[in-house]
Amino acid sequence: LQQRVEAAVVATTVVATSVPLCNAAVCPPREEQGAGLLRFKGGLHLTSTNRDFGGLSAIRVAAYPVPASSISTAESHSVPSELQFVAVSDSATLVTGKLETDRNGWLIAMSNVTTGQLLNIDGKPLVGMDAETMLDLQDAESLAATSDTDPLAGDLLVSFERLHRVYRYSMAALGVAAIPVEQAGLGAHNGRISQCEENGGVEAMDFLHDGALLVWCEEPLSTAPTVNKMLVSPGWLLPHPSTSSTAYCMQLLLSTDERPVAMARIPMSRGATESTAVTQLRGGVLLLLRSYNPQIGNVLRIVFVDATTLAGAAAAGERALKRGKNLQDSRQGTHQQEQGGCVVQPSLVAELNRSSHNVDNFEGLALVALAGSLLRVYIVSDDNFRAEQRTLLHSFELDLADLVQLPPSLCVPFFHDFPSCGGEVAKRQGPANWVSAVAYCLLAMIICALVGVVTYKVRAQRRNRYSSTQSLPTEEL
Repeated sequence: LQQRVEAAVVATTVVATSVPLCNAAVCPPREEQGAGLLRFKGGLHLTSTNRDFGGLSAIRVAAYPVPASSISTAESHSVPSELQFVAVSDSATLVTGKLETDRNGWLIAMSNVTTGQLLNIDGKPLVGMDAETMLDLQDAESLAATSDTDPLAGDLLVSFERLHRVYRYSMAALGVAAIPVEQAGLGAHNGRISQCEENGGVEAMDFLHDGALLVWCEEPLSTAPTVNKMLVSPGWLLPHPSTSSTAYCMQLLLSTDERPVAMARIPMSRGATESTAVTQLRGGVLLLLRSYNPQIGNVLRIVFVDATTLAGAAAAGERALKRGKNLQDSRQGTHQQEQGGCVVQPSLVAELNRSSHNVDNFEGLALVALAGSLLRVYIVSDDNFRAEQRTLLHSFELDLADLVQLPPSLCVPFFHDFPSCGGEVAKRQGPANWVSAVAYCLLAMIICALVGVVTYKVRAQRRNRYSSTQSLPTEEL
């Protein structure tokens, strides 16, 4: 077994080049750089000769790297010199290693890096296409870890798009050699996450502190509803993901050009005394939203949803589920209809853009608890294995006390006939849908051709009879 685990991973050398956050013509000292409530604590441009390194779409870092009791007053605002991390790429490669910081908490390097291919539920490497749908099997997009102290010490959930599904890997037992099981309620062809576009699956996913699993689609179907020209993106809260497939609708309100690409729960306190207001913030989540167009490039917004809003959204989703409990989906027979629920409107923490900041295609977000009310925030970019893009890793410091001053996030009840949270499946995934469409088109063309032939023959017969009548001698008329 140990040989199998060791054979599945490859030691990888990563070169980390320090980069600033500021991208303006004139930049302040790095200690003064930041965005919104975030204070910059170092950035790295990561490269490697290993072709499997890159395309990083999600990251998790040990949220409690050092016991609170071992931290002295002098160290209360610093980060431990090494932090265990795990990331996943678009090619289903699991990347593990350590993030190194200096004595002042500035990010300086990535070390002890290994790469390994994740396995499918049949025990084979996740490569190629699904035989039935011809959809990409390996496009991994988000991570959720059951362990706060070490993301590799418990179970690791990995979401995939194209063929939408969520796999659960027992990392503690087998590491990258673990054979996954499909997460109940979020499997391939499921009526819930099939509400995501093929290239816009679950990219924002994490466990909450009560063990519930929260997921949001990056890109809803084109038929998704809007509110005041704002897009409503579907999401779900699974209150007991390890034992039940029950899910409550949790809809997210976005501007029409931005999408949720990552999410992380705010870690609980490491033992320090703090105000009640700050403690209440620890039940919330941060979301990374991204928009892009060629003229202005990537625009990133980090937003906050507090625990009260999440609880209200969960309650509204539960009520909506109960209302539709006895309604059966005509296509799936026993699937429960989950219309309605709550639209979550988050609060803005920070915005980064190409004109002012050193940004790229950021898709990963991770949080680390420091002493007191401080957090370390990490974001990582997905270079899509393209030479013109970069793998960037930025580090920031966030004081939770600053979030108290933000306008509160909102939970607005919302009900719509479109089952954006998983009633009737409005659109099937994949090439199978195109095959059906082509078949219907061909059938329609054949029918039209047959109708045309019949019509032509009928008209020809009428013309022949008319001509015959006109050519008869007068005495015969």
